[in-house]
Amino acid sequence: NASGGSGGGGGGFSRILLPAASVTSGTITVNSAANQVNYTKIGRVVYISGFLEVGSVSLPVGTDVLLNLPFTISNLAKDSSRFGTAIFADGALRPVYGLNSGTSVYITITASAIAASDQFFISFNYIAA
Repeated sequence: NASGGSGGGGGGFSRILLPAASVTSGTITVNSAANQVNYTKIGRVVYISGFLEVGSVSLPVGTDVLLNLPFTISNLAKDSSRFGTAIFADGALRPVYGLNSGTSVYITITASAIAASDQFFISFNYIAA
């Protein structure tokens, strides 16, 4: 069955609210008007796809930007629940990965290189707990 948001069963996509990204220090705020990141869940497989735009930054520091996921990543044997993909940002492909039992996705990028109005397209799936 397909579900999104609070469970439902409509098979449509539900929006993921991304008010801010987590970095070592400083802040990166997502432009809520341009937040078009959505998900759908079919069985235990969660599909994430969409577009987001940075609204503002304030002295961000770090190399991993964290975005919250709608469901916890499963903890299957032999790292089979880990996933990875890449996005094009700052003129290069940047790794995106999730870890067992995690609730965030990590985008490996120098946080200080992110500026207001930067745009990102993400698309990946993972197995939920």
